[in-house]
Amino acid sequence: MAKIYGGKSKYLIKNDLKFFAIGDFIIPVLFTVLFFYIFKIAINLMNLKINSYILPIIIFFFIFFINNFGKDTLKLQWIAKKISNNFFLGRKGEDEVVEVLKNLSDNYTIFRNINLYKKGDIDLVLLGPCGLLAIEVKNYKGNIIFENGKLKTAKRYFRKDFIKQTKNEALDLNYYLKENIERDIFVKPVLVFSNKHVYMRFGLNPVNNIFVIQKGYLIKLIESLPEVISREEATEIEQELSLLYK
Repeated sequence: MAKIYGGKSKYLIKNDLKFFAIGDFIIPVLFTVLFFYIFKIAINLMNLKINSYILPIIIFFFIFFINNFGKDTLKLQWIAKKISNNFFLGRKGEDEVVEVLKNLSDNYTIFRNINLYKKGDIDLVLLGPCGLLAIEVKNYKGNIIFENGKLKTAKRYFRKDFIKQTKNEALDLNYYLKENIERDIFVKPVLVFSNKHVYMRFGLNPVNNIFVIQKGYLIKLIESLPEVISREEATEIEQELSLLYK
């Protein structure tokens, strides 16, 4: 089983807390106010006499029941997640790719959310006999094609240039290692689409000098790569990258 360094990035932790607050506090308060006026109007229309102190209690238990015992699509946490759907999908996709990589042997090491030069995280870095892979994870579905130097779905281009992003992350890691252990190690850029409903026809052939693959082909890609690094070199690189987590 592959060794793993790191976990959620500070960015993910920060957003976890933010959307926990939205789902468990802010949205319930807003719904309480909304239901208060709806119930009040309904009570007035039906000429019912209910103590004004009892009404908020009724609303509280109504929301509590929905949030804890209702269907997932009714829970307020789900509503919060829908507000930031891309964030939650991205995090889920990254976790799924880690689960795939964990099946590699102990000759491999996984580094999660490596931050270099305060530019932002590299989702995953894989170190093993195949060398170093800088892996960017995206969770999109649909048909992915390459056109005019960029990736797009059948309908439109992505807002961000994923190819450029993945290349830059690989170059940053290469430069970091040259700077810190004086080794010029080629870092292979890999863009992984984690959604099972994504389709592409690139196979294991690079697209504009990066590998663009679906999650299910990641192990096959790694196994197809030649051995380019010794155990001693891997140990030295692992020691250096592990310092980023201290």
